[in-house]
Amino acid sequence: MADSGNANLLAHAIAEVRAAAERNDVAGTIAAQEQIVALLRNAGNDNDAQLGLATHLYHLANFYGTTDRVDDAVRTLEEAANVAGRAGHPQLQVIQQSLDAARRVAAMSPAERAQWRAEAEKRAAEEFDAEEQDIEEQLAALPPEQRAQMETAIREFERMTPEQQQQVVMQAHLAQIQEIANQVRDASIGAQHGQVPRDQLLAQLDHIALQIEKEQPRESPWGELAQFIRGAIIFLRGRASLIIVPGRETLPPIPKMFAAHFAAIQQAQK
Repeated sequence: MADSGNANLLAHAIAEVRAAAERNDVAGTIAAQEQIVALLRNAGNDNDAQLGLATHLYHLANFYGTTDRVDDAVRTLEEAANVAGRAGHPQLQVIQQSLDAARRVAAMSPAERAQWRAEAEKRAAEEFDAEEQDIEEQLAALPPEQRAQMETAIREFERMTPEQQQQVVMQAHLAQIQEIANQVRDASIGAQHGQVPRDQLLAQLDHIALQIEKEQPRESPWGELAQFIRGAIIFLRGRASLIIVPGRETLPPIPKMFAAHFAAIQQAQK
């Protein structure tokens, strides 16, 4: 396990990644992410450290890909896949798929790679236009008073500084995260009371957790939501144990943000 000094350095590097990303400092983001990986390589061989290393190698490779450092991305994803395989990472398949895609790009000629990037940018632009059109259609469907309120809110958002916009988006994300956590809690309690089909709920929760783990860093609020959901899954399966017993899983750490939610699920057990 990492000592307290390493843990402090790791927390600082994670914060720096977020800060650099918010100010669109690509070089700073990569440098901070490289520091995270270096720290995790020295954090020990326990499974949690290896899972974290695989996840952050994956994020580092994505950062490399945005700057056309394809060879670095391939090398990093190869290491991520190896570590993930040994640690039993739940997103091993996603990491391997990313590695396969990066290898295909690395094998392209410069001209092919330029064409591939142009097509990717075109697809992104088309998706953006489609989202804009969808917003317009949603606004058109609103009653006049609500549409006017929404248009005013959009104009106010556009006048904000990037920092203010980031804060608004973060607050919206936190509200969404809280709402999902509330739904997971209520559904889990319902499953224990026989009001919700347990097997169906477990499949839904696993799908939600996988989607979050695929798209969000473990240390983010979304990542903490995924940890809470994983804890709920293990508890609902009735395989959680406070001690290591063959065939039983130990509960993962439940983030403080969701401690009360998890306690409610535990207390609802028959």
